[in-house]
Amino acid sequence: PAPVQPGGPEILIGGTHPRAIGRVGRFANGYVMGGRALEAEWSKGIITQVEESWAENGREGRPRIVVTLPCALGPGGDDAVAGALADYYGGDPSRQARLQPTSPEVIRNAISMHEELGSDEIIFRPVTPDLEQLERLTDAIG
Repeated sequence: PAPVQPGGPEILIGGTHPRAIGRVGRFANGYVMGGRALEAEWSKGIITQVEESWAENGREGRPRIVVTLPCALGPGGDDAVAGALADYYGGDPSRQARLQPTSPEVIRNAISMHEELGSDEIIFRPVTPDLEQLERLTDAIG
């Protein structure tokens, strides 16, 4: 079927290698950030690189920045995130798991930080099928 928006669907590129970031400026509508997105300096550095790639390629405006964070709130949240990351990436995900939101305070801090950094959207991805996670997430956001 024909795209429903001019220019086709939005294309977001992720990755931290300079080639991946360079592709954002050449081909994409923006960047999708995961991994260490709760680390302010790291996030700021990646956004700066993406914006530089955008400008170097003569693009107008600014790239769309989307953050995606796996999360689990409440009892067992840390273990749930670690388990989900181990299932997905394999190996020992303990460092990566420590960088994901497992408390309402961290959720709120992530929103505030990425608002200050100019991110356009945050996608919180509960890692368990428990619908109570959505209620906890809603309560955390306020």
